[in-house]
Amino acid sequence: MSGVELPILAMEHQYLISEEIPEVAQSNTEMLHIIDFEGEIYMRQEGKGMLLGTYEHTGVPWSEHTTPWDFTMELLPPDLDRIAPSLEVGFKHYPPIERAGIKKVINGPFTFAPDGNPVIGPVRGLRNYWVACV
Repeated sequence: MSGVELPILAMEHQYLISEEIPEVAQSNTEMLHIIDFEGEIYMRQEGKGMLLGTYEHTGVPWSEHTTPWDFTMELLPPDLDRIAPSLEVGFKHYPPIERAGIKKVINGPFTFAPDGNPVIGPVRGLRNYWVACV
């Protein structure tokens, strides 16, 4: 809309939501958001279960040039085979998620910069114009 082009790419990004986990359901406090750098996974509480996502090494581009203007909140077909090795690591590191089972798989577009870092800051040549792509 502003004519600014950013070095970001819409990639497919998947995560799963577990069925209810007794340890989560019985807790009186919300579970912490967890990043497991060794396992290259992240988790957060989702209702009485947990959300488990992966940092994929072989991501799949969703739209290589632009996001269609009529795109809203559609989801893409799940492809658990693609992230199965990472999920196995997650289940090994956090056994209650594996025991709970999978309630739902989410696969949707998510923007990433080529180096995986956020693109944040003022836009050169456009006064008072900033971007925040994280």
